[in-house]
Amino acid sequence: MKILIASTPATGHIDPMFSLGHLLVRAGHEVVGLSANAMRDRIAGGRSVDAIPGPIPGNARLASYLPFDWLLPKVDAFVTNGGYGSVNQALSFGIPLVTAGLSEDKADGNARVAWSGVGIDLKTQEPTSSALREAVRAVLDKPNYRSRASSMAEEFARIDTRSQILRILNQVSCAGAK
Repeated sequence: MKILIASTPATGHIDPMFSLGHLLVRAGHEVVGLSANAMRDRIAGGRSVDAIPGPIPGNARLASYLPFDWLLPKVDAFVTNGGYGSVNQALSFGIPLVTAGLSEDKADGNARVAWSGVGIDLKTQEPTSSALREAVRAVLDKPNYRSRASSMAEEFARIDTRSQILRILNQVSCAGAK
Protein backbone atom coordinates (compact mmCIF):
# COMPACT_ATOMS: atom_id res chain seq x y z
CA MET A 1 0.00 0.00 0.00
CA LYS A 2 1.13 3.52 -0.78
CA ILE A 3 -0.01 6.29 1.52
CA LEU A 4 0.36 10.02 0.94
CA ILE A 5 0.85 12.08 4.08
CA ALA A 6 0.53 15.83 3.61
CA SER A 7 2.02 17.19 6.80
CA THR A 8 0.72 20.71 6.58
CA PRO A 9 -1.39 21.49 9.66
CA ALA A 10 -1.75 25.25 10.02
CA THR A 11 -0.09 25.13 13.43
CA GLY A 12 3.03 23.57 11.91
CA HIS A 13 2.85 20.48 14.13
CA ILE A 14 4.05 17.63 11.94
CA ASP A 15 5.32 15.28 14.64
CA PRO A 16 2.17 13.05 14.91
CA MET A 17 2.02 12.61 11.15
CA PHE A 18 5.76 11.96 10.97
CA SER A 19 5.40 9.36 13.75
CA LEU A 20 2.57 7.74 11.80
CA GLY A 21 4.83 7.70 8.76
CA HIS A 22 7.46 5.75 10.72
CA LEU A 23 4.83 3.25 11.90
CA LEU A 24 3.50 2.72 8.38
CA VAL A 25 7.02 2.37 6.97
CA ARG A 26 7.87 -0.27 9.57
CA ALA A 27 4.68 -2.12 8.58
CA GLY A 28 5.98 -2.27 5.00
CA HIS A 29 3.87 0.46 3.42
CA GLU A 30 5.42 2.96 1.06
CA VAL A 31 4.87 6.44 2.46
CA VAL A 32 5.09 9.57 0.38
CA GLY A 33 5.30 12.77 2.39
CA LEU A 34 4.35 16.11 0.95
CA SER A 35 5.52 18.94 3.16
CA ALA A 36 4.30 22.46 2.57
CA ASN A 37 6.42 23.38 5.58
CA ALA A 38 9.42 23.65 3.28
CA MET A 39 7.53 26.14 1.14
CA ARG A 40 6.54 28.13 4.24
CA ASP A 41 10.24 28.60 4.99
CA ARG A 42 10.19 31.31 2.37
CA ILE A 43 6.95 32.94 3.47
CA ALA A 44 6.06 32.13 7.08
CA GLY A 45 9.04 30.65 8.88
CA GLY A 46 8.01 26.97 8.76
CA ARG A 47 10.40 24.05 9.00
CA SER A 48 12.04 22.66 5.90
CA VAL A 49 12.07 19.00 4.90
CA ASP A 50 15.68 18.91 6.10
CA ALA A 51 14.49 19.83 9.61
CA ILE A 52 12.35 16.69 9.97
CA PRO A 53 13.94 14.70 12.81
CA GLY A 54 15.57 11.29 12.48
CA PRO A 55 16.62 9.17 9.55
CA ILE A 56 14.23 8.81 6.63
CA PRO A 57 13.60 5.10 5.87
CA GLY A 58 14.13 3.82 2.34
CA ASN A 59 10.42 3.32 1.68
CA ALA A 60 9.52 6.90 2.68
CA ARG A 61 9.74 9.89 0.38
CA LEU A 62 9.85 13.53 1.44
CA ALA A 63 9.65 16.58 -0.77
CA SER A 64 8.85 20.24 -0.44
CA TYR A 65 6.45 19.95 -3.37
CA LEU A 66 4.91 17.19 -5.46
CA PRO A 67 2.04 17.72 -7.90
CA PHE A 68 -1.09 15.98 -6.61
CA ASP A 69 -2.30 15.18 -10.12
CA TRP A 70 0.84 13.10 -10.63
CA LEU A 71 0.97 11.52 -7.17
CA LEU A 72 -2.64 10.82 -6.15
CA PRO A 73 -3.29 8.14 -8.80
CA LYS A 74 -0.38 6.18 -7.29
CA VAL A 75 -1.54 6.09 -3.64
CA ASP A 76 -4.12 4.08 -1.68
CA ALA A 77 -4.97 6.66 1.00
CA PHE A 78 -4.33 10.34 1.71
CA VAL A 79 -3.67 11.85 5.15
CA THR A 80 -4.19 15.61 5.06
CA ASN A 81 -5.18 18.64 7.11
CA GLY A 82 -8.27 18.79 4.92
CA GLY A 83 -7.69 21.87 2.81
CA TYR A 84 -10.33 22.41 0.13
CA GLY A 85 -7.99 21.88 -2.81
CA SER A 86 -6.32 18.72 -1.56
CA VAL A 87 -9.63 17.10 -0.55
CA ASN A 88 -11.19 17.84 -3.93
CA GLN A 89 -8.15 16.61 -5.84
CA ALA A 90 -8.05 13.38 -3.81
CA LEU A 91 -11.75 12.81 -4.43
CA SER A 92 -11.34 13.45 -8.15
CA PHE A 93 -9.04 10.39 -8.15
CA GLY A 94 -11.24 8.30 -5.80
CA ILE A 95 -8.70 8.29 -2.96
CA PRO A 96 -10.08 7.77 0.58
CA LEU A 97 -9.05 10.37 3.14
CA VAL A 98 -7.96 10.76 6.74
CA THR A 99 -8.27 14.40 7.74
CA ALA A 100 -7.05 16.36 10.76
CA GLY A 101 -7.49 20.11 10.75
CA LEU A 102 -9.69 22.75 12.34
CA SER A 103 -8.41 26.08 11.00
CA GLU A 104 -9.90 28.15 8.17
CA ASP A 105 -12.49 26.06 6.29
CA LYS A 106 -11.03 22.74 7.40
CA ALA A 107 -13.44 21.84 10.23
CA ASP A 108 -16.42 22.19 7.88
CA GLY A 109 -14.72 20.43 4.97
CA ASN A 110 -13.47 17.60 7.16
CA ALA A 111 -16.95 17.11 8.64
CA ARG A 112 -18.19 16.71 5.05
CA VAL A 113 -15.47 14.10 4.40
CA ALA A 114 -16.88 12.03 7.27
CA TRP A 115 -20.55 12.75 6.43
CA SER A 116 -20.12 11.67 2.82
CA GLY A 117 -18.32 8.46 3.80
CA VAL A 118 -15.17 9.18 1.74
CA GLY A 119 -12.90 9.21 4.79
CA ILE A 120 -12.41 9.79 8.48
CA ASP A 121 -12.32 13.20 10.20
CA LEU A 122 -10.15 13.08 13.31
CA LYS A 123 -11.72 16.37 14.51
CA THR A 124 -8.46 17.77 15.82
CA GLN A 125 -5.63 20.04 14.82
CA GLU A 126 -3.02 17.79 16.43
CA PRO A 127 -3.86 14.09 15.97
CA THR A 128 -2.06 11.43 17.95
CA SER A 129 -0.05 8.75 16.18
CA SER A 130 -2.43 6.07 17.41
CA ALA A 131 -5.51 7.96 16.14
CA LEU A 132 -3.85 8.43 12.74
CA ARG A 133 -2.77 4.78 12.60
CA GLU A 134 -6.29 3.51 13.42
CA ALA A 135 -7.91 5.85 10.90
CA VAL A 136 -5.49 4.95 8.09
CA ARG A 137 -5.99 1.26 8.85
CA ALA A 138 -9.76 1.76 8.68
CA VAL A 139 -9.78 3.56 5.31
CA LEU A 140 -7.46 0.89 3.89
CA ASP A 141 -9.29 -2.11 5.35
CA LYS A 142 -12.94 -1.08 4.99
CA PRO A 143 -13.95 -1.02 1.31
CA ASN A 144 -16.83 1.40 1.89
CA TYR A 145 -14.40 4.35 2.08
CA ARG A 146 -12.77 3.54 -1.27
CA SER A 147 -16.17 2.81 -2.77
CA ARG A 148 -17.63 6.18 -1.69
CA ALA A 149 -14.49 8.01 -2.84
CA SER A 150 -14.67 6.22 -6.20
CA SER A 151 -18.34 7.17 -6.54
CA MET A 152 -17.41 10.77 -5.86
CA ALA A 153 -14.70 10.59 -8.55
CA GLU A 154 -17.31 9.33 -11.02
CA GLU A 155 -19.59 12.26 -10.13
CA PHE A 156 -16.70 14.72 -10.58
CA ALA A 157 -15.91 13.21 -13.99
CA ARG A 158 -19.47 13.76 -15.21
CA ILE A 159 -19.17 17.52 -14.71
CA ASP A 160 -17.76 19.45 -17.64
CA THR A 161 -16.24 22.21 -15.51
CA ARG A 162 -14.83 24.19 -18.41
CA SER A 163 -18.18 24.36 -20.16
CA GLN A 164 -19.94 25.32 -16.93
CA ILE A 165 -17.49 28.17 -16.31
CA LEU A 166 -17.82 29.44 -19.88
CA ARG A 167 -21.63 29.25 -19.66
CA ILE A 168 -21.67 31.29 -16.43
CA LEU A 169 -19.18 33.85 -17.77
CA ASN A 170 -21.29 34.22 -20.89
CA GLN A 171 -24.43 34.75 -18.79
CA VAL A 172 -22.71 37.34 -16.61
CA SER A 173 -21.18 39.21 -19.55
CA CYS A 174 -24.51 39.24 -21.43
CA ALA A 175 -26.35 40.46 -18.35
CA GLY A 176 -23.77 43.23 -17.86
CA ALA A 177 -24.14 44.36 -21.47
CA LYS A 178 -27.88 45.04 -21.06
